[in-house]
Amino acid sequence: MEEIEKHKPPFTRVSTEQIPGVVEWLNPPAKDRLPNGLMDLGWQYAPPRKQYLANYVNEKQIWWWKQDQGVLIQVEKKDGAETWARIRMLACENKDLVDFLSDTHFLAARMGYAGVTWMAPLIPFIEETMAKAGYKRGWDSSLLIFERSIT
Repeated sequence: MEEIEKHKPPFTRVSTEQIPGVVEWLNPPAKDRLPNGLMDLGWQYAPPRKQYLANYVNEKQIWWWKQDQGVLIQVEKKDGAETWARIRMLACENKDLVDFLSDTHFLAARMGYAGVTWMAPLIPFIEETMAKAGYKRGWDSSLLIFERSIT
């Protein structure tokens, strides 16, 4: 837990005024950058749009990572008595994914969550990258859902 207290994740909340910049940063989708043109709306996927992002801004669930090197949308997920952070959108260069996921874990810990889950896209390098960042596969079914506990 001491490591969590020392680490200050490089996230700043996205403001309403910054929404057009986020949409511009996400479009057009780049082949070497997640989220490949789609964002998770809760078991539905759609291209990033201002109205979707505005909802996350209003709920204080969207951040810039390292100023403009990535975007994170993180919501709460109740799991029994625990509350976890669920990644709804993680957008960054593929080469930065391990660092981004590690910082996301620290952000969730500082916010008091029990861990982080992500319904990750089925892209060949994702499972290996998740393991490098300390996440493990949470389900044995056909979906790749990853999680990392805080403790």
